[in-house]
Amino acid sequence: MTALTGPAALAALTALCPPPADVPSAPDWSGAEGVLGMRLPGDYKELAAAYGPGEFSGFLTLYQPGTLNEWVDLTGPVPARLRAQLDAHHRGALPCAAEDLLAMGVTGNGHYLFWDTRPRDAPDRWTVVVTERLSAPWFTYRGTVTAFLVDVLGGA
Repeated sequence: MTALTGPAALAALTALCPPPADVPSAPDWSGAEGVLGMRLPGDYKELAAAYGPGEFSGFLTLYQPGTLNEWVDLTGPVPARLRAQLDAHHRGALPCAAEDLLAMGVTGNGHYLFWDTRPRDAPDRWTVVVTERLSAPWFTYRGTVTAFLVDVLGGA
């Protein structure tokens, strides 16, 4: 796994997977964070500004606030639905309490990506957790979502 953070992680990601030429304007972060009731990681905001909505390598989709498609809208109904499913059916197998998980992406083969939002007031310290179709086992990645993408897309 990489130890890249900040600009180095984003530079490594753009080398692996160049961003599109035309990126829509950045989401309304203040509004999104108000809806979610928490701040979001800085690297995620930089990632969204560089890439906009869409897929990485036709495989991994990160949710973004305010997208037209509710299935990939970070502030839409899907993250809350996934959290409710986890709380109702998979409570004992979770890496933390369901209320501490925020769904932020999905792969083409049904693996869901979440942030473990602890500590809630320090989003740049959140880890990435991944599960297959909302069931065990869970994989915890101790790094930012940008570093996670570098490792996944780079084959690490």
